[in-house]
Amino acid sequence: MLNWLIYGMVYLGSALMVYNVYSYIQYARSLQKTKDWGNARRVLNIPIFLLVFFLLGYLFVGILGHPDLVVAGILFGGSIFVFIIFKILRFITDRVQENEHLEAKIQAAEEISRSKTAFLSRVSHEMRTPMNAIIGLDTIALKNPDLPEETRVQLEKIGTSAGHLLGLIDNVLEMSTIESNSMELVKERFSLKKILNHLNELIRNECIEKGLEYQTTVIGNLNDFYIGDEKRVRQMLLNTLENAVKFTPAPGKVTFTIEQTAQNEEECTLRFIISDTGVGISEEFIPKLFSAFSQEDSSSTNRYGGSGLGMAITKNIVEKMNGRIAVESEKDIRTTFTITVIFGRSDETEDDVPETEAEPAERESRVLIAEDIDLNAEILTDLLDM
Repeated sequence: MLNWLIYGMVYLGSALMVYNVYSYIQYARSLQKTKDWGNARRVLNIPIFLLVFFLLGYLFVGILGHPDLVVAGILFGGSIFVFIIFKILRFITDRVQENEHLEAKIQAAEEISRSKTAFLSRVSHEMRTPMNAIIGLDTIALKNPDLPEETRVQLEKIGTSAGHLLGLIDNVLEMSTIESNSMELVKERFSLKKILNHLNELIRNECIEKGLEYQTTVIGNLNDFYIGDEKRVRQMLLNTLENAVKFTPAPGKVTFTIEQTAQNEEECTLRFIISDTGVGISEEFIPKLFSAFSQEDSSSTNRYGGSGLGMAITKNIVEKMNGRIAVESEKDIRTTFTITVIFGRSDETEDDVPETEAEPAERESRVLIAEDIDLNAEILTDLLDM
């Protein structure tokens, strides 16, 4: 009985070693297919010779030798050891290859994204020139006091549509700047109160035209000045406010709340809350809300307009300011955006900043126009003549 056990272990180990040799040959072939090994492929053959050598040793012991239980155990254990080591090696190699394939796919996707961004940027730049010409010529044409009323209405509609298209082009250019990581914030003193006054006047007029109620509230006191990027602050607030107006049907309501929540020697934290009683956002779509070109309902583009870029741009601006933006919404009931950003602190007050005296109206001025498009130069000249 013991002899059966001993020779069974020897021959079973030999059979397992045959399987190890076969498996390694397949493994070596798969490695050679993945990359060009050149002369180095000979290295892959060395384990084959070693495994065959061990196999012949097993057979020699089993056929000509007189193994005992210890020798049979060592031979059988050796085959199992090689089998396990090879399986681990194969597992590691597969994971490495999968990671390499994944990295290659990621790099290809990033290259496609960069190409798309570069294409959109070039096209958008090219589109700006004729759009500016259309808007300029439309503005000049509307200055003609002898225009028939029907023509005037048509020109006004042209101007509105052209302005909308130019805004879309600007958003595409802005998004291409963000995706290429080339958006930089300036740090300069600005008046938040002036920004709010301008935005409130603009949004209030839009709400009146649409039949909406508009309410703005400042909680506590605001500093006269802060340090940050005035253009980006205005852009993120305007995008969010116009988004609220766009998706709120009459007779709805839009509210805008501003509060300075914290302040230290160097920084100030402000919170902007923009709420509306509009169509709302479904819970499933909220995670996609800040993705570029995202629209919850394809029909909303026809009903409300827009490209799906405004909130994506806003989120990137907020994050550039080391802030955060959150949204809460109930479908067909309400939507609330909460923006928290950090500005640099400025202790200057309006009394510390002298007002710039206006130049006398009768003083003559000379203006230099630097423009490489002849048509744009003509339009600028005509506008200045007016």
